[in-house]
Amino acid sequence: MKKHLPVLLAACLVFTLQACKSIDDSSAAMIAVEFATLKVIEESESITAEGVLRYVEFARGLINADTTINSARLAEEILQALQRENLSNADRFLVIALVQQIEINMASSGLLDEERRYRLHQILDWVEIGAWMASDTQR
Repeated sequence: MKKHLPVLLAACLVFTLQACKSIDDSSAAMIAVEFATLKVIEESESITAEGVLRYVEFARGLINADTTINSARLAEEILQALQRENLSNADRFLVIALVQQIEINMASSGLLDEERRYRLHQILDWVEIGAWMASDTQR
């Protein structure tokens, strides 16, 4: 069962994000992202809180450095960087599924560029909170 947990968590998060349709300020979306991040880090053998926090900073840097960046290009940059990581196949699948689902939701949200940037920062904040919670439990 533990082997299949990342796939089940990805499916749960994708379902939750679809239910929220556009990732908004809702508590349900925030809790889903934070919980999924925390749970993935707790259950994964190759995803660590430190690694997730590194990617949060990487993504923030991309968003802040390029005012024209869109969710598709951000997802592409993150997925390219992931190729250098030593992740298990299940963890790689999970991260790719999550990044692609967020990208799809952002692309279809109908938000203006500045609103999309705000949402991306908001999602990164939620992921960061989940990673910090996981780092507290790993001590």
